[in-house]
Amino acid sequence: MSIFGKKTTREEVDSRSLIVSTGGKIDDIVFALVNSFDDGDVGVKKAIAESLRDVGRQKPELVLSTCLHFVRKEGKRKSHVILMLVTIQQLLENELYNISEHLGVELVAMALTEMTKEKSVEPEIQGPASQILTTLAKRFPHPVWSKLTDFFQPGKIPHYFIIKTMADACLVNYMEIVPFLKEIMARSLPVLGQIKKDNLRWAFSFAFSAWTESIASYLANIESASDQNITAQTFSSEVYPAYEMIISSWINNSESKVRLATVQAIGNMSVIMQREQFEQQVTTRILPAISGLYKKEKSSFPITQALSQVLSVAVKDGSTCLEPILAGVLNLLHPLACKPEVAPSADQIGIQQKNQNEILRCFEILTSSFTDPVCTYLLARLDVQKVKSPQIREATLLILKHLITRCDDKLIEKKDAILSGIRPLLDNETALEVKKVLVHITITMGSQGYLHLEGGYHFIHFVLKQSAITNEEIALFDEKAKKNKVTPEITPAKLRNMADNVLNLMSTTVAGMDQILWPYLLEFLVPAQYTSAVAIICRCMANIAAPKRESEAPDYLLDFVRMPNLPKPTQIVARLLVMLNEPLARGELGTRILNLLQAIGPIIHPAVTRMWDTAMPKLITFIQNNAGSDNWDSSTWEDLTLRLLSETLKIVNDEEWTKELGDELTKQFASYKGYGTLKKAALKYVGLILQKMTHREFIQQKLEMLFHGAEHELELERHGCAQAFGFCSASHLDIVLDKIKELLTGKSAASALAVGGEKKKGSGFFSIFSGDSSSSSSSPLGQKQKNTIFLCVGYVTAYASPKLVLSRLDSHILHTLEPFLANLKSADVMENIIKAIDLIAKALHPSHLGEAFRFKNRDNFIEVLIKFMTLSKDATDQTRVLGLNAASTLIHLDPPLPEALQQKFIESVIKFVYEKPDLVQQLQQAQASASNPPSSAQQKTIQELGPLIKQQQLVEDNFNEALSSMLFMETTTATLNKLFRTIVDKYLSSPIAIQRRRSVQTILALLKRFIEYKSSDQGPKTEVKYASMGLLIGSLIPRITDPDTEVRLVSSEALEMILFIDHMLKSSVELAPDQPYSLAPPDQLATLTALREKLITPHLNEQFIISHKISAILSPFITSTPHPSAQSSPASSSSGSSSSSGNAIPIQANSYTTNDLLDLVMTMIQGLGDQQPSSSSGTCVYLNTILKLRGGDELQTNVSQIVLGLLGALAKINDDKTQNGSLHSIRTLANHHLLLVLEELLKQPIPHSIIVVKSLQILAKDPNLITQIIDHFTDILNNSQVVDESGGNAGQKGPNQVNAGFQTPLPRAMSTTLALGELFELDELETVVNENFAQIFSTLLLRIGTTRFSKDGGASDQIYQTFKKFVTCLKDTEFDTVLSAAPFQQQFKSNDQYFRAVIQIVAYISKTHSAHFNAIYDFILPYLQGNFLGQRVVTAALFCEMISHCSDNRDLLQYLINNILSIMVDEKLKLITLIGLGNVAHTGPETTNLFAPTVIDALMCSIDAPDEVLAMEAMNGLTKIFNVVHENCVAPILVNICHRIRPAFEKKNVMIRSASYELFGSLHRFGFSAASSNFFDQIHNNLPMLYLHLNEEQPEVVRACKRALKLFGPLLHAPDLADFFNEALDEDRHLNIQDFLNQLSALLVRYFPERLNYYVMNTCDFFKSDWITIRVAAASFVGYAMGNIPPDRRYTIGVNPSLVTNAIIPLLKQDSPEVRTAAANAMSFMYGF
Repeated sequence: MSIFGKKTTREEVDSRSLIVSTGGKIDDIVFALVNSFDDGDVGVKKAIAESLRDVGRQKPELVLSTCLHFVRKEGKRKSHVILMLVTIQQLLENELYNISEHLGVELVAMALTEMTKEKSVEPEIQGPASQILTTLAKRFPHPVWSKLTDFFQPGKIPHYFIIKTMADACLVNYMEIVPFLKEIMARSLPVLGQIKKDNLRWAFSFAFSAWTESIASYLANIESASDQNITAQTFSSEVYPAYEMIISSWINNSESKVRLATVQAIGNMSVIMQREQFEQQVTTRILPAISGLYKKEKSSFPITQALSQVLSVAVKDGSTCLEPILAGVLNLLHPLACKPEVAPSADQIGIQQKNQNEILRCFEILTSSFTDPVCTYLLARLDVQKVKSPQIREATLLILKHLITRCDDKLIEKKDAILSGIRPLLDNETALEVKKVLVHITITMGSQGYLHLEGGYHFIHFVLKQSAITNEEIALFDEKAKKNKVTPEITPAKLRNMADNVLNLMSTTVAGMDQILWPYLLEFLVPAQYTSAVAIICRCMANIAAPKRESEAPDYLLDFVRMPNLPKPTQIVARLLVMLNEPLARGELGTRILNLLQAIGPIIHPAVTRMWDTAMPKLITFIQNNAGSDNWDSSTWEDLTLRLLSETLKIVNDEEWTKELGDELTKQFASYKGYGTLKKAALKYVGLILQKMTHREFIQQKLEMLFHGAEHELELERHGCAQAFGFCSASHLDIVLDKIKELLTGKSAASALAVGGEKKKGSGFFSIFSGDSSSSSSSPLGQKQKNTIFLCVGYVTAYASPKLVLSRLDSHILHTLEPFLANLKSADVMENIIKAIDLIAKALHPSHLGEAFRFKNRDNFIEVLIKFMTLSKDATDQTRVLGLNAASTLIHLDPPLPEALQQKFIESVIKFVYEKPDLVQQLQQAQASASNPPSSAQQKTIQELGPLIKQQQLVEDNFNEALSSMLFMETTTATLNKLFRTIVDKYLSSPIAIQRRRSVQTILALLKRFIEYKSSDQGPKTEVKYASMGLLIGSLIPRITDPDTEVRLVSSEALEMILFIDHMLKSSVELAPDQPYSLAPPDQLATLTALREKLITPHLNEQFIISHKISAILSPFITSTPHPSAQSSPASSSSGSSSSSGNAIPIQANSYTTNDLLDLVMTMIQGLGDQQPSSSSGTCVYLNTILKLRGGDELQTNVSQIVLGLLGALAKINDDKTQNGSLHSIRTLANHHLLLVLEELLKQPIPHSIIVVKSLQILAKDPNLITQIIDHFTDILNNSQVVDESGGNAGQKGPNQVNAGFQTPLPRAMSTTLALGELFELDELETVVNENFAQIFSTLLLRIGTTRFSKDGGASDQIYQTFKKFVTCLKDTEFDTVLSAAPFQQQFKSNDQYFRAVIQIVAYISKTHSAHFNAIYDFILPYLQGNFLGQRVVTAALFCEMISHCSDNRDLLQYLINNILSIMVDEKLKLITLIGLGNVAHTGPETTNLFAPTVIDALMCSIDAPDEVLAMEAMNGLTKIFNVVHENCVAPILVNICHRIRPAFEKKNVMIRSASYELFGSLHRFGFSAASSNFFDQIHNNLPMLYLHLNEEQPEVVRACKRALKLFGPLLHAPDLADFFNEALDEDRHLNIQDFLNQLSALLVRYFPERLNYYVMNTCDFFKSDWITIRVAAASFVGYAMGNIPPDRRYTIGVNPSLVTNAIIPLLKQDSPEVRTAAANAMSFMYGF
């Protein structure tokens, strides 16, 4: 059989008589598609379906009738028939009104036949048939209904799908079908009793449901109905019997699906039933039947829908038929409204919500007729005692909430009852879910006027209690939920937020609520249990009070006497001012309080109104400006609130009012338990009030209350109490001191009063603390209370009158503390005593006293502080912070600290300051290693480190401050050196960065303080210079290049400060004592400052440059004679040892004479041993400076020793920078003995050590040496014996042939190659390389050739790396990219293909270094006849590629071509010569034409060569030649060339195919020559191959075809086609082959209609191609081409549809699913034939 298939026989035509034929070939195509529809591949099925739908949109009757025919005549496989039916259904959805009635009737008959062919139910086939009938019923209702009626014979049970289809048809076209329903319903009644199968019962239930629903819809639209005489009574005689059967037998069916269908049917039937029948059935049968289903079904929504319908009918027209069973209905509905115990799944949530809405609608329906019973029923289910389930109460409240909004007119008389019924829940409810609904129902009731009734206040109170939920309660709940691994829907936090929002809405948006809330909410300001709700109370009250005040509302001012439940003004002020101390608390507490105070100012006291109106907005602004920042200052805010209270007391000016305010504050102490900040504020406020009072007994009483009202174990309250005593002592010192004494001795115990003024029962002062065994004396106070006493003593001393303090210092103040200073075991006690000492010391400073005073106990207190900070195991960082702070305060007191005590203090304290770990680093490490998000343990670690870091920084700062205090008392450089002694000896060169950092920070801080103190010193100028300055500078030098940035900066700044101090002392020696020190710095320090700022750079080289400059600046400042204290130079010691730290070394060069030169060098070498590499390298900078300035003739006799010594030292130095600095000495030596040094370095083992590499590089950096080095190295590689060829017949075969022999590279050449690469690593060599480019480049290329065939490939790898370094040295990143490409590397390493790598290299340098071509040619020409094959191959490859780039250098070009022609006879170089011949094309038309005959002849001879590599290269060469050669050279052989190329188009070799298409494309230039007409035919003959191979999987072939098509475009004389090729075939654009073939076919039809038949038929030949992609493209093109033929030319254009159809139809039977899919898609375009 041919590819065009067999002819259609007459018998086949006759068998298709059912098909609505078009008479065209599309009939056969559609038939073939239908016949192949049941393909085994899903993708093919989809393609056929889409094709049938596409054709069906154009020829709906053809496709439908063909499918109809197939189903009737040939549909033997059920799966095939199902596909047909589904396709028919899909087409009918869109084309229903585009088919004839006759076809529609035929489809009805077919669908009925398929639907009823099998008596059993088979949904796969009968379902689509039923859908077809349902769809047809929209347009052909009467034929469909008539046929369906025929299949429903009276007395016989119809097929399942008959009855279902009748139901569906009725639903889609009820206006046409309802008039015929009565007969069908009548036929249904007799058979209902005969039905035994569940599926039929479901079908009839569904049918009656659909029919009655359709009847209801028909009656609703009766005005547009065809028969307006139809009523519900018309069908009642049929509906009721059906109802009887359904409710009596089917509703209790075992199948859930049947039961749900029956209940939906009953719901719809209820609407049609006669009223009398319905009322008889509803209570006795319908509702009981429906209620019974709830227990059986998982899905309640259909049941609830039916119930809602039944209830709506039942209460219609005011009927009370439900009254007897109302309780039962409510008992049914109410549990349904409750939340299920198991939460619904995600896909059931929507259904669940719909069901809930239907239930609420049922209650709404019942309430409209039975208001009293429904309300009574619901309220009874709110009794907590009787109803234990929270879900029941929650559901009841939700129902009531719904009814309150939907049935307000029905519930007017029930408002009081509803309010009273819900009221008990407010006090007794514990479930959060119910509380949530109570909060919501409260605002609902408020909007409906319920809360104005009696008892409405209780609802406000309830909501307020939810707002008062504490953070502790929330945390406890959340912790419990987390422990139980549950996520509750409602939490205390969410409930609290809801309550806040509800209260705010009530006060702002709900009309009339201000009458209820004002001033009711004020009652809850003071009680402690509402502390958490103060913010929302204030917000609501301010929302209401502010407008009332502005409008002067009559109910604004309050009569507190007539309203006893309201708090008094002083209670309100006391409460709000205390709460104001947490301004950033939840709900913007501070802002809300201030707004309220301003709003109620006239109510509180008329006198404060003006001041509060001014102050409150300012305080609010302060909060708003600072609340969001990290620098919120709580102490500043405390001072502002204290000032507010003080100003208020001052303005009120009423001692009785003030006394009452003090009483209220003490009464409220208990309210702040657990609120430390607030309690502290309350205590301080009482102290401030006592300061203003004059009543002695009141003051004593309140002091007692203050002390006993504080919780002494809490630090905040201790401080609050102590500050309160201090405030009071400002006016009543003796009263306060007496009270402190009483408290310590216990004499006031008998009169101790409880907070609020009442005695504590059975708990006097002694009884409270008698159990405390920690006391160090006989005092009955517990330790916590004594801590407070200590603070009280301190604050009293600080706040009281200075003169009174001095008179009572020993007898009352110090006497109180002294007994407690020994044997302390608690950090808490130590800290409080330290605080007291600090406060006392500050109070005794002359600046506070106003007179000189010597504190004789000062040194004893210092000793106590040392013991507290260092000897006590209980000491904490906080203890040390406080101790250092107190010590600093004490040191500032006269006289200066004794030296022994000073040194003891430093040595004792510095350990815990400097030896602490670096917590900042730990924090950074923890953050870096933490997961995202951090785990709980990681988060905890990070959070804990924050406070510890702050504490540690405080310790360091306070330590520096203490040392500064010592310096302040004795400001001399000798003191500085004493302070530095321990730091320099132990910590300055520590291996631990944080210790070095702390050391230099302390040094710098003290130096700055020295300058600060000296600048204000008016005494004699006793110091003439900085003593022992050299030792300190020498210690700091390594730190200037420390790895730690801060250490570098601080060290360099410290150096600058030292030099400045020395200059300041020297320049001020002649000044008078009363003249200040000269602070003008020398000019050099300005430069040093600029250099210091640059030390922030992390780059060591930059640091070293800066260090070099610093050394130059430093030199003039240093005295030229050795320091008198230097007993010997560093060199005098055999080991060069220094101080204990190994860092206390003498200072730099200018400090010594020539005799000290070696000592200085040894010192610098000793500095190289610093534990930090960068520091040793920095020291090396100084060493090299000395060698440069002083190492000339003096070191001449030690050249060998220096080289060996430096190499040995370098081997021990681990840091590269230090080594590099030391290598400069070798370069100095090489200036005198270069070749000896080079040969010595080349003898070093390969690979070279880092020392040798750096030595070579340091030499190459010298411009005086580099040229000699390059000459020496290139001579070795080009002209010496570089390999040992004794390993076999190495190098005897061509570059593209395998070589079995080996060459052994010699060590000297290998070392030289390696050395060259190491030199190329230097940036400085770029200029040298460019200047000697030809020499170096040619040498490297030749070396590529001489490294072939080594056993391990090491030499090849070595030259590759060296060449890459050469390119890097040129700074040519693009060249480096070429070398790094994987294909290049593969060629480079290949012994056969490395010449291609050489060609790539030459091609690239032609773009960047073509100016060197002549020099390269001259240098490398001798090696074309070189001794080594590799040298000849490299030279030939070089010349071949250079030909392409010498068109403007005629002489060089001639030489190159002559040389290439001269080596054509060398078989080992033949491939390279072919490449070179092709490159002649690049020389331009003139040269190409000159050599064209010889070149073309040579290339044509190889085009058919058995060696495909040679053949492909020949074709590539011809392609290039043809692109430039004159047409006269090609025209005679043009057609011959086309014929010789064509066989290669279908070659298996990808590269051959690609090259052949490229070559064919290159012939486009000759399309305008004398042979253009013949060539035009060749283009058209080969055009199908070009566009089909665009779908190849090989990108090389696709690119070649693209280029060929674009080149041929202009030759086709079709402008749009040429433009299309250029656009669609752009290299950067993705090619959609289907779109391309579609547009191409359209253009070919347009421009070349006479050739279309050739294109199509030639393309059909490719249906037999071996490549699937080609067959796919061929099928697609044929389809598009046929589809794009204009309708008026389909039978005149010359294409034979029969042949095409016969060719494409067999593709549906091919093995490849891709081909079958393409064929199916193609057929969809052939509907016009």
